Formats: sequence, C-alpha cells, structure tokens
Amino acid sequence: MSQISKFMSGLLRHFPYDYDLNHTSNGWFNIKDIQNCINNKYDEDITISEIESIVKNDSKGRYEIDTQYNIIRAVYGHSINVTINKQNTDNIPSVLYHGTPKRNKKSILSTGLKSQNRQEVHMTDSISEAKNVGKRHSSNIIVFKIDIKSMKSDGYTINNPTGDSVYTVSDVPSKYLSII
Repeated sequence: MSQISKFMSGLLRHFPYDYDLNHTSNGWFNIKDIQNCINNKYDEDITISEIESIVKNDSKGRYEIDTQYNIIRAVYGHSINVTINKQNTDNIPSVLYHGTPKRNKKSILSTGLKSQNRQEVHMTDSISEAKNVGKRHSSNIIVFKIDIKSMKSDGYTINNPTGDSVYTVSDVPSKYLSII
C-alpha cells in the first residue's frame, strides 16, 4: 500500500494531467477517477475502502476525503495550481525545523527557504522528521531551526493545514534561520 499511497500523493499534488485527471480549483478529484487510475497503473483492484484506509492511516495527514460527494484531495504540498482553504494558525510552536541536503546550505543562508516547485515551504515540529525529509534527497543533510516566534511578530502567517506535525509558510527569509 505504501507504493500506492506515494503514487496517489503524486496524482493529487503534482501530475494529474499526465493521467487526464480533472480537479476543482480547490484540489478536489472524483475518488472513482483516482481509483481507476491506480487500478490501471498497478493492474490492481483497489477499493474505495482501501483508498479511505490509506487516507485515514497516512501519518502526515496529506489527504482529505468528502464521502458525501465522493471526492478526495491532498491538503498541502501541491505543485499544481490549487487553492486549499484549510487554514489552522492556532497553537503554532515558537520553533520549527526544515531538513535539506547539505549542498543547499549556502543558497539557503543567502536567500532563505523558498517554496521551489511547491506552493509553500514545509516545516515540522520534529528534528527527527526534518532529518527524514532531508534524507529523501541525500544522505548528507543539514537541519535548519526556524524562529517562528519572530516570523509571526513580523507578520508571517504560519499554517498547520493537517493539524499534525506539518506546517507551511510562503517563504522563510534567512534571518530567521539557524543551523542545528
């Protein structure tokens, strides 16, 4: 199921057009279309219940299902143009973390954290999770500590779209960063 979850994440956030999938401006897809796409890709017979189980058990809270309308979407992390109106700015920690390959250190210290091919910069409240994220791209990583308290004082809006350990912001200027 891990492989299917990763593919579904890509479909909902990055490459739906490669599979002729349509979505609303808020990122909602017909769940049957997602099911058919997964079944065709993996020559499987995945059920809607299995998709619901992937959503329910996703440790990062990436997905949301509306069973009334039989639709599904990713809640954050898009590179496609969608607007997710799911904001949660309550109880944001005063410090967050971001892991990345060490080769990005000079650039980040110079220009800050940018959203790159995503809509927002992702951060976490866990150093170990930041390390894991960085290790997706390299074994030689660096973790940045982000002064969220100062960012909020300066008018930045930090969101916690899933209610768990993932936080997002438009960008993080280098003055709010330090290396762990």
